[in-house]
Amino acid sequence: MSSVMARIAKPALPIPPAWFPGHMSKFTKQLPSLLTRTDIVLEVRDSRLPLTSINRNLQEELRLWREKQRVHNYSIGQHIVLLNKADRIPEWGITPFLSVMKDKYPEQTFMFTCLRDVADCRKVYKILAELGKPHPHLESINVLIVGMPNVGKSSLLNAIRNQGIKGSTPKAVRTGPQPGLTQALSNRVKIMEVPPVYAFDTPGMMLPFLGHGLAGAERGAKLALIAGIKEGLYQSETLAEYLLYKLNVLNPITPSYLSILPAGSSPTTDLEEFLSQLARRMGMVVRHGQFDYQRAATFFIDWWRKKGGLAESADATVSHGWGFDFQWPADGGGDLRFLMDRCHREFEEQVETEEKEGNMISDSQKEKTIQEEKARERAKRQDVYQKSRRTITSSSRKRRR
Repeated sequence: MSSVMARIAKPALPIPPAWFPGHMSKFTKQLPSLLTRTDIVLEVRDSRLPLTSINRNLQEELRLWREKQRVHNYSIGQHIVLLNKADRIPEWGITPFLSVMKDKYPEQTFMFTCLRDVADCRKVYKILAELGKPHPHLESINVLIVGMPNVGKSSLLNAIRNQGIKGSTPKAVRTGPQPGLTQALSNRVKIMEVPPVYAFDTPGMMLPFLGHGLAGAERGAKLALIAGIKEGLYQSETLAEYLLYKLNVLNPITPSYLSILPAGSSPTTDLEEFLSQLARRMGMVVRHGQFDYQRAATFFIDWWRKKGGLAESADATVSHGWGFDFQWPADGGGDLRFLMDRCHREFEEQVETEEKEGNMISDSQKEKTIQEEKARERAKRQDVYQKSRRTITSSSRKRRR
């Protein structure tokens, strides 16, 4: 074990912010009706967070949709999970991960993609084309593209359309690095001519609350690092400290951040030391020769988002994790599939415990539920009272007669 890993500790993280804008709430209510017109669901997740980028509320709606498709024997009914930005994770973990997912979720199809790679876009296009071939009787096939914010949903729609429509195809929907850019359900966009396939781009679906305690705090930090949460809700130095910790876990001997530090630098777990070295290398200095830590932290995060992941390819025998969701002890033993299966099982057990104990509901949501229940009780008592008054009045009138 490296000297860094011998003393590494997970940093303290703040309570996750609540970020559930009105357009997300509106789309959440629209989803069940929209699914009744859907033949194929393309769910996009982030390869770096293959578990954290799962929206549990969305999964329940998709489970109900798949069940209805099966019971009514609808034509296609395919749920395809695309793990985007696959160029940001080491390749050695992809095969064992897919093996675990295939066993856990046989009703779903998983594939890794990088939408900047034309070959990957063509693969998705071919999958849709093959799914449509056995159903020539259908006038059209409807595809719903869903997922958490900023995982690449709009980029996927534009990429498939570029493959499926002949000639010049300008962007059908806006794309950008900011989460929440798509705020309304798009119009039905034609993305393929043969077979005729149409798609809906959707707003990102964030969980109304990310959870209490350490699990919720870490969930929020992970999503903020991939820009899945509105910028400004986390301090850059807080995210930089967590990112430093995770990169040390992924490669404790030669972590990828060494490429942006002065030559000869060694791995470190100290954020101030790290930011000082980075600021010195980049010339980030403020008055009186002091280092600009905030600017250095922002640079570090942006570097990782854009290209830092390309260097996180430590050999599987060296790394103590894969992506940001899989982490195992240095002496974990076992093969990769075994380690990933155990991590996934622990993740599922943790989430189930959180849901059972009410930890996925914010204090404000709990208070709102209590107030709504009180309002229903008051309305019920008022209704009983009014009925009682009407009965008494009716009886009095009969006696007078």
